[in-house]
Amino acid sequence: MDGIEVLKILKIIDPRLAVIMLTGHGSAAAAKQGIELGAFDYLSKPCELEDLVQKIMQAFAQRMQNES
Repeated sequence: MDGIEVLKILKIIDPRLAVIMLTGHGSAAAAKQGIELGAFDYLSKPCELEDLVQKIMQAFAQRMQNES
């Protein structure tokens, strides 16, 4: 099962879930597909920890804003 399939399942379980996809060999087409399927963002490995933390904080802030 690839990341796109996992994303589809996660979005069925909880459509509000913010999914940040990390890939070691993704393409621009895969990133676009992930975003279209509801991924919050798509990062390529290796990624800087600071970049990942920033994306997590952005996803959390968006979730909090949407729930208020």
